[in-house]
Amino acid sequence: MTGPLEAILWSVPRKAWIYAPALAVRFLFDDQYRERTQSLDRIAAERIAHDVLATELPSEETLRAMCEEGKRMGWDYGPPRGGGG
Repeated sequence: MTGPLEAILWSVPRKAWIYAPALAVRFLFDDQYRERTQSLDRIAAERIAHDVLATELPSEETLRAMCEEGKRMGWDYGPPRGGGG
């Protein structure tokens, strides 16, 4: 990986996918969560999104667009609660 971390997470309170790399870092690099973290392929991620979150994983194109928007807007912890910039 080159450059800063890009991360889209499922926000339980918002019931939406959000760009929030600073939140992802807390889980990915914290030894407390090491045993609960794993790499998945797209098919497994889609299944978890459907079965556990009752939603669909965004397309790769949508994920890329969300990352670009999040970086452009400076949303390290997700978009503002009002949804705008």
